[in-house]
Amino acid sequence: MSKEQKPELKRPKINSYWIYIAIFVMFMGLNIFGGGNLSDPIKTTQVEFQSYLKNGDVEKVEIINRKLARVYLTETARNNSIHANKFKDRIIKPGPNDAAYQFEFGDLQNFENSLNTIKTENGLNTKIVWNTETNLWAEFLPSILF
Repeated sequence: MSKEQKPELKRPKINSYWIYIAIFVMFMGLNIFGGGNLSDPIKTTQVEFQSYLKNGDVEKVEIINRKLARVYLTETARNNSIHANKFKDRIIKPGPNDAAYQFEFGDLQNFENSLNTIKTENGLNTKIVWNTETNLWAEFLPSILF
């Protein structure tokens, strides 16, 4: 009896360029979509921020890249119904070390002046922190491409 030999199926070879394409698509996806998390701060306006500040709800203001302000609430303000209702639909609520709100302001000097005026009029000791953030993917991607 003769044994029937099954023809050997040739597996398709994976071209190494597909790996580079997959890495490129991954970097582009992270760059476009930001790789943000689910507990990003809620966008608010400068007028709402000023009312929160006047009420004493703001513990700290972090100014990012001279154009964006992140607002950190006090412990009592986080439990206040005004702020708690805004976060009830969120999957992940901001923790005590996370910013609750963020907004972009126009002129830095005007923002600082209004912030200092409200602080002195209401006797607040709200901290102001300055930070510079960079997008690592935007800096790293050109070096990969060239």
